Amino acid sequence: MKAYFNAEDLAYYTSQSFEKKFKEKISSIKLQKSLYFLFAYWGGFVKKSNQASKDDRESFEVKDYRPYLFDNTIEAWIYGPVVPSVFKSFDLNNKEQAQKACVKINGFPFVKAFIDDLLNDLFRVSDFKLVDLSHQDKSWKDQFCYLESFHNHEIKKEDILDEYSKRI
Repeated sequence: MKAYFNAEDLAYYTSQSFEKKFKEKISSIKLQKSLYFLFAYWGGFVKKSNQASKDDRESFEVKDYRPYLFDNTIEAWIYGPVVPSVFKSFDLNNKEQAQKACVKINGFPFVKAFIDDLLNDLFRVSDFKLVDLSHQDKSWKDQFCYLESFHNHEIKKEDILDEYSKRI
């Protein structure tokens, strides 16, 4: 399924937004949970909207919106969902990549507005409260096992969308 961005673009945008607002670098935990919740709430919103009856959708048509903000793998780690490609190779200091990511995201005004609104809410929540919230998700619980030494089972994107389309 075609996504709007890759997770790295969204990570740059998120980190730049956080730094602009708080004048400090975003923590790895807040960045990872923000990526997860952005993916989950956007996808849940699109999926639920597309399942609504035609009468309910006449005032706002979302059938043309893609449910995936990014295609990158999401895994169940000990502190909640993680996008490994961002965790392993993300460089917050790459200003050129950050600028390119902002241009990409600015190209989708409705999606950007959704992202900005949700980031404002997520930024107000402490890192470990975000971890606690993500640990309540069935899609994370189904793929995480405390007894394993490596916690890196992939969380199926459709499981996340199904769960969040029921919450919204």
